[in-house]
Amino acid sequence: MVHKFSRVVIIHEYGEPSHYSGLISLCKSHDVKYEFRSFNIIKRLYLFMRKKREDCISSIISDLFWFMGVWLNPGSLKSTLCVVGMAPFDSSILPMLRILKCCQCIYHTSWLYWDGANVPKKSHVFGRFIKDKWSVFLERVNALAVVTPDVKDNINHHYPSTVDKTYVVFHSFSQDIFFSDKPSSIKPLKITFLGRLEPYKGIATIADLAEKLPELKFKIIGNGQLSEYLIERSKKISNLSLLGFVSDKNKIAAELRNSDVIILPSKKVPGWEELFGMALIEAMACGCVPLAVDHQGPKTILASTALSEYLLPENAFFEKAKDKLIWLNDNQVELDKNKEISQELATKYSTKSVAILWEDIISKRVI
Repeated sequence: MVHKFSRVVIIHEYGEPSHYSGLISLCKSHDVKYEFRSFNIIKRLYLFMRKKREDCISSIISDLFWFMGVWLNPGSLKSTLCVVGMAPFDSSILPMLRILKCCQCIYHTSWLYWDGANVPKKSHVFGRFIKDKWSVFLERVNALAVVTPDVKDNINHHYPSTVDKTYVVFHSFSQDIFFSDKPSSIKPLKITFLGRLEPYKGIATIADLAEKLPELKFKIIGNGQLSEYLIERSKKISNLSLLGFVSDKNKIAAELRNSDVIILPSKKVPGWEELFGMALIEAMACGCVPLAVDHQGPKTILASTALSEYLLPENAFFEKAKDKLIWLNDNQVELDKNKEISQELATKYSTKSVAILWEDIISKRVI
């Protein structure tokens, strides 16, 4: 059904292309053009001015003129399928309702809580008005593509108009990049963290584990607020190495293939918890055993599987993670078996598998 459209436009705030790799694969298989458009013009312009990122100014200008054009002439999107990724109750819904009024539209979200209380974007001045406009938007869209079953249940509960048109469509990874080529592990156990270096990611917990378990190897990939903190701590912890930010996914995959465990000790903060992140799936595809906090995202992936024992409560993560890591280091056969299970579970989220889910939602709900 995607072939009936002249193009697919993915409208987002910041944009993470890997979240749409299944949809992109579907477009390519039907020779349908696709493009990304970011509506976060003002914030991106501010970052450009502050960081002197000249490489992004052309895309900012392109997006600005594109949004101005479709706002003035929404009919220009009549033969377009728009897939919108926007935080719940974002005030950008106001211009978006006009922009999207003539096109077929799928709303894409991973946000779990839809009661209006715990959301990343909250308008204190026009809260009721914005929430009403979101109700209009959710009623109007052809379908909702949500990342987990829990998101589906929650949004259906608070917005009954979405019940018959909500589908679970996971984020996906490329099996051409993320795969395993090592059948067994060699001591010592190698543990990797991949993501933002922020307090809510539990970065201090990783450093504490490395300090407590000097016989194991810990590696951190990413950058952020706690980069300097980790540099200082790593000077005193010889088994803790920092790779910094790595943009090349092939290099990231190579590092993951040289690891045994992917660790995710996140901490809930107001307006955020660990939802459906791709780092966990990509690492599992490379043969890493997941060791994660029991937030909704990791629970969706690991609960009711043979790896559910590696979901750990946030308030006891350090001690339980320490015990699990020692056990895995001392039990080579079980480690290798769990690495194979991780690879098998990850195939559910491959680009090929998720492209089928996108095709299903489009064929059933898009006119």
